[in-house]
Amino acid sequence: MKKKYEVIPFISVGNINFGISKENVEENIGKPNKIIDNPIMGEVSVYYPDFILIFIRKRLVDVRFTDELNMDNLSIIVKEVDILETKNLINILSEMPRAKPSKEIKGYINFYNLGLNLAGFGRKKMKNKREIRFFSKGRKNIMSHIC
Repeated sequence: MKKKYEVIPFISVGNINFGISKENVEENIGKPNKIIDNPIMGEVSVYYPDFILIFIRKRLVDVRFTDELNMDNLSIIVKEVDILETKNLINILSEMPRAKPSKEIKGYINFYNLGLNLAGFGRKKMKNKREIRFFSKGRKNIMSHIC
């Protein structure tokens, strides 16, 4: 059976809320496998078996699912769409009211009003390099400069 993560854009991914501290995450889901501190970017990456959590100023701002961590046994649902199982995903997400997709650039596409960045799902396939990134409302402006 696949592990299911229901996403509420800008609010939560599964039972993990944006804005929560690393300590609160550990209380809720346990110790991570690995922690990488990147002082240049001002980010802390916290690795769990299914996802990577990104903290800035001690608050959760990104949740990332990647092929690096193996997404085969996951179901990631946003607005009733299973990100990993839906055919024509980019078209379906683009047709959602107020999704506000960016242009695809080097395999990356943002859906600003869904708090979602996809890599390797569009026209430019990136073998074993797919990434699904949900970002907090505070990261929306930063993501708009990436794609």
